[in-house]
This record gives sequence, structure tokens and C-alpha cells, in this order.
Amino acid sequence: MVIQQISPKHTKINIDQLSVLSSKKFGLTPFDEQTINFAHAFSKGILADKLYSRIPALTSLAFWLRRSNFRKIAKDNLYLTQQPNVFLSPIGVVFHVCPANVDTMFIYSLMVSLLMGNKNILRISNRLDHAYISFLFTLLNELLAQEDLKIISDYINIVTYDHDIQLNTYFSGVANARLIWGGDNTAKIFKNISSNPRIKDIIFSDRISTAIFKTAVFLTLNLKEQKEVVKNFYNDAYTFDQKGCSSPQTIFLYGEKSSNTDFETVFYKLLDEVSDEKYGGDNASLASLKFNRLVSDVLEDHVLSFRRDTATLYLVETNSDTLLHTCGGGYFYTRQVNKLEDILPFVSTKMQTLSYFGLTHPELEGIAKMSAGIGIDRIVPIGKALDFNYLWDGFNLFEELSSKKVIL
Repeated sequence: MVIQQISPKHTKINIDQLSVLSSKKFGLTPFDEQTINFAHAFSKGILADKLYSRIPALTSLAFWLRRSNFRKIAKDNLYLTQQPNVFLSPIGVVFHVCPANVDTMFIYSLMVSLLMGNKNILRISNRLDHAYISFLFTLLNELLAQEDLKIISDYINIVTYDHDIQLNTYFSGVANARLIWGGDNTAKIFKNISSNPRIKDIIFSDRISTAIFKTAVFLTLNLKEQKEVVKNFYNDAYTFDQKGCSSPQTIFLYGEKSSNTDFETVFYKLLDEVSDEKYGGDNASLASLKFNRLVSDVLEDHVLSFRRDTATLYLVETNSDTLLHTCGGGYFYTRQVNKLEDILPFVSTKMQTLSYFGLTHPELEGIAKMSAGIGIDRIVPIGKALDFNYLWDGFNLFEELSSKKVIL
């Protein structure tokens, strides 16, 4: 069966000739220095490009790939490699079903698995057609062609194909683990596919994320500081058109009614300015999409009030008793909260990230304790919602993607 391979070389190839499957030897160890050096070379290659290094998603990726970061990660996970009578080894071949909505996620998924010494088959969507994604593949393949990185090329096969049960079944049969990033529908599809009986599935289902602002604190900032906070929020929300699982869709306004009202006026103006300057989406299509969503929300009696002066930003105050999924592109629901306990009715296992501004550490700990056993996997500052961490959706991915051999 012939398949389109993108990396380590862009070519059509028979699936039984994929380098990942050609040998049963695993030469890389968990947190191998060769893997860390490869990641650092990838980081340097991104940052060296004057055009693409300015794209926030690639800047974040490059900083995450740095040698210093990976060594810190290895240090944080020393307990995995230093358990008495336990030898940590790769789990084997990992099949990654990568998402289309967050187009750089395939690199994070690959590198976490590669850091454990695993061999990797990644299926990516043919909808990943941005110029900067092509740049990433060109850079990746150039690195894998270098003689000193040849061992890494035997650990990576990135392929693309349409929804194909036969191919999905084949890869599920040869894999020891699957990372399934596509949400609930994709998870259901793969759960019904015949697979290796001992396969380990790490499934990332549909999630929803929110932001919370302590409005009185924001209003004490000077204009320059306010603009910086708004810029950080813009990066969290607009980078993937709010389609990332950690992108905020609802904004909780935490404070007295008067400060919440003043905050919304200032925040709207500043965010409108930033989005008007920086947003590069199809404004005409999104304007129609957002207007239609607003009409639907009004008809469903979800709307108390709204602000809409431009195509790039809607703030919709809602009275819904559950978190709503927006249409993206700058359509935000807002909710007034007078005390932190007011957010609890909205917390569920579907809620992934709560990004915050102005909250004290005791308040953050209070949220963590209140939501224990209910939901929320990440509580991060505004501007950090999209930052990838090996602790994701409650999983330590290194631990999940390794095997422990007991030696007595």
C-alpha cells in the first residue's frame, strides 16, 4: 500500500518501507542527549528565520524546543529514571493522530514521544497548508538529512492521508501506543478500529477553556500595562481562532458590577485595536459567521447584552448556566462573577484551561481546591494559555509513553 510521506523525506512510499518499522532496535534512551541536541537544532533553525520566527506559534515552539528547557524537563522527571530496581525504556512505536485546528501540535506530540526514545508515525491532515507549516517540514527534513542526526530519521515518519480505515487499522495494529488529538468524534472512530490488543491509548477529547480577570486590578494599571495584558490575551485567543482546546471562549469578569462595567469598556477598546491591527483572518466570512451565531444565541435566550462595533470582536454577555462553544475568530462570551465560587457551576471535566489575570496565589489555590474532582486541568497566567507542557489534560505524557521494566 502506497502512502504520501512528508518526513523524513517528501515522497510516496510503501507503508512496509517506513523507517520506523524497518528495525526493532531502539538506540535512543529516555531523555537521550542526541534527542535534546536535535530539538535544539530545530529551535535554532526556527529562530534564525527572520520571517517565520515572528509568528507567535513558531516563537513559542522554538523556545519550548531549546536545550535548556529540555534539560530542565529531564531534571523535573528524574523520579522516572531513578527508581530502584526499575529500568525506564520506550513504550515502542507510537501512532499520533494529530489535530488540524492547532497546526503546530504535531511537533509537540512528536518531541514528547521522541524524548522517551519512541519511534513515531504521525498522521497529519492535508488541511495543514500554511506556509509556515511547509517551512517547518523543510527545516525538519534538512536536519534529518544531516549525518550526525541520521539516527533520529529512523524514529520519525510523518504521513498524510484522508480518513482511511484500512490505514488507520494497519497503524493501530503495529503501534504500542496511540496519541489521539482529534476530539470526541475522532476518539470514537479509533476506539472502534481493530488495534494491537495491548495498545495504550492517550485520548484528548473535546475541551473548552476560559479566562478570568480581576477587573479592579486591571483598572489600576497604566495604559501601557493594560495594552500588554490585552496583547497577551489576544495571543491566547486569536492565534488559532479560538479553536485550540486551551484558547479562551468565555471571559469571567470577577469583581463588583461597577468595576466589571468599566473593565469591559476599556478592555473592549484595547482588544479591538489589537485585533484590528494584527488579525489576518477572513474578516468578511467571520463577520457573517459571528453575526449568525449572535442571532442564534439571541433566539436561544443566551444573551443579556453585547458589544459589536467591528468584524473582529464580539463580547456577548450571557446568562447561560453552562459554558458555550463560540464560533471563534473573536467571539467571546462574558459572565459576571462577584466571588470565585460563582465559577463552580461552569466547571466540568470538559473544562481544560483557566487563564487568569490579577488573582492572588491564595485565590488560585482556592480555585484548585474548589474544582478538585470536578474539572480544570490547567490554571495559567493570561498569555500562557497556549504554552505546551508535558503535563497535559492531567497526563504526564513522559510517564504515559514509557515502559518500566522491573529488575529484582
